[in-house]
Amino acid sequence: MKKVLSIILAIALMLSFSVVAFAATTNTLPAGENGTWTIGKVYKLVSAGTSPAEDFEFSDPVAVGEAPDDAVTIAPASFQAGAASENGTAGSFVVSVDVTKFTKPGVYEYTLKEDSTAATPGVTYDANSYTLKVTVFNDETEGAAPGALKVDTVSLNTVPAEGATSTKVTSIENTYSAGTLKISKTVTGKLGDKTMDFEFTITFTGGDANAEYPVNKDSADGATGNDAAVTTVKSGDTIYLKHGETFIIDNIPYGVEYTVVETAVENYTPTKTNDSGKIEAAEVTAAFTNDYDTTPDTGISLDSLPYILIALVVVAAVIVMLLKKRHNAEV
Repeated sequence: MKKVLSIILAIALMLSFSVVAFAATTNTLPAGENGTWTIGKVYKLVSAGTSPAEDFEFSDPVAVGEAPDDAVTIAPASFQAGAASENGTAGSFVVSVDVTKFTKPGVYEYTLKEDSTAATPGVTYDANSYTLKVTVFNDETEGAAPGALKVDTVSLNTVPAEGATSTKVTSIENTYSAGTLKISKTVTGKLGDKTMDFEFTITFTGGDANAEYPVNKDSADGATGNDAAVTTVKSGDTIYLKHGETFIIDNIPYGVEYTVVETAVENYTPTKTNDSGKIEAAEVTAAFTNDYDTTPDTGISLDSLPYILIALVVVAAVIVMLLKKRHNAEV
């Protein structure tokens, strides 16, 4: 009986070790070659537009406790321009661990966070803080040198808020959002010239000062400067619009601020809406209306009207005198 119990105990012990070993590898980062692991990156396009080239980076890992300072490096997750997609485009950070920096087996921790110091307009960055755990075992493979170590697993965990629990992470998502700015022109009034070009100057702030944004092909013949075909506009450019035309500028990143200033035109009374603001939606319209509704020229100057009335009174008096004189002569 004792022999049977010993066998059962041995089997149970083996199963428990198997469960522990399996749990240790669950939700760990995928291992690559030559002591590397990968953290997934997903780059999503939230609205219409084309994402810029982007290198997503982590801050330098900060060693905690006995963890060696220079044992872990993380290569950026790089994407070419236009890579972000509606369903998300996959990429990865590559984590390299130098096992020679460790002096004994153990679980070592590093804190890190996605770096947003050089933030690209329109791109959202992950705000979580993370703990990178590196599990180091004795290397017991055949032929290993005495005292040799090996990295068994690497895992990434969120740093929880107070009262919350940590979550293991294998992938991090970022998004790119951009909107469209429409500039419309309406001319009203009896004397409003609907064939006239009205001048506008566009200024952008909060983004790349040299950024050039694409002009929609269906927008006012794509013209900046009378009938001069263009494909992009940048901050400080001038455009011209007639009545009924709309100038459309695409792919302006969320967070970029704009100002549209119309050059004043004599006799026209301007009204405007959304002439300045921040791109925070898929579409924004800056609408301008110019009204020219003065009293038409009748050929009589209001300044000379008193003299004309005096002259009419004088003429009427003369006619009355002549008629009276003639009447007296007939009598």
